[in-house]
Amino acid sequence: MNDDAILILLLLITAIVLWLSVFGPKVKEARAERERRAVAEAERRAAERARLKAEREVLLKRIRGNAPDFILKARLEFEREYRAGGGDGSFGQEMSPLVCFGYHVGKTIGRIETERHSILEYAVAADLDAALPFLPESYRSQWGEPLSTNRQSHIHASEQQR
Repeated sequence: MNDDAILILLLLITAIVLWLSVFGPKVKEARAERERRAVAEAERRAAERARLKAEREVLLKRIRGNAPDFILKARLEFEREYRAGGGDGSFGQEMSPLVCFGYHVGKTIGRIETERHSILEYAVAADLDAALPFLPESYRSQWGEPLSTNRQSHIHASEQQR
């Protein structure tokens, strides 16, 4: 071997030794730190999701548990009328959960603003499977989960049709 090849080989060996002794551990340490941060971030997000879920459940219980009597009476009256009609009806504006809970804006049986707000709040939070089991499941499911954007969109659309 000539001197240039030996020099290149020595430089290559030196670079490998430096990498293994100095830079390798730093790279491993940096990788371990990134992984530790990723795990900590995942734990933080999971804790935040759990906190928000618990907060959501408390809100739903508060709204559902404090339903005003006029909402409960309107629901019972609606169910009686629905069953008396044989369970038939077009499930549109006149058969929405809002109507089931007594929401009739602009009609002779309209409610005052605070009552309408209570009905809207209850309709957003209600478990429709439990509150309106007499309506077809396919119709109830169209309204989405409580507090969902789907539910809010349906309610908004129902209000716009009035």
